[in-house]
Amino acid sequence: MNELSRVQGGSPVIRKAERRKAKLRLALVGPTGSGKTCSALQLAFGLGAKIGLIDTEHGSGDLYADLGDYDVITLEPPYTVAKYREAIRAFEDAGYDTIVVDSLSHAWSGEGGPARQAGAAREQRQVPQQLRDLARDHAGT
Repeated sequence: MNELSRVQGGSPVIRKAERRKAKLRLALVGPTGSGKTCSALQLAFGLGAKIGLIDTEHGSGDLYADLGDYDVITLEPPYTVAKYREAIRAFEDAGYDTIVVDSLSHAWSGEGGPARQAGAAREQRQVPQQLRDLARDHAGT
């Protein structure tokens, strides 16, 4: 039995749609060269007027400058959660409507990411403390 059938004696409830201010979080997944960055920017142009792109792909964010106006923050290794947060906050503080992160996978598996750190900790037999540190970093505390 789904949620609609439990409301008002089993009858679905029809209501007027209301526009609410919400933030879209969208992930595009595909192999290298499949158009993720280009597609993300095209979506961004439709969503907001002031667009920022966080680039961890060695300058590939600049390849699409002919599509429209957007600004870029380039992140360099190590790709820590703190660096991503700082870049996002910088765009937010500057009043950007839409932020594209290209690529978030480095935050996990790139140099400085938790997967790499956990692997290094295993090699050094420091797993318990290192994993606690990684969990703290991801929780933002």
